[in-house]
Amino acid sequence: MGARVVVVEPVAMRRELALSLGADAAIDLAQDDAIAAIKALTQGGGAHAA
Repeated sequence: MGARVVVVEPVAMRRELALSLGADAAIDLAQDDAIAAIKALTQGGGAHAA
């Protein structure tokens, strides 16, 4: 199983770029609770690297 890439970024253009380059998800730091969003994306597992 490979790593999933999750980007936490407040700038929309950078989130879009990250997704276009292959990121699995992009979280808007200005709008979302990053920790809750990452836990939801990982079924409660959380991040293993930062």
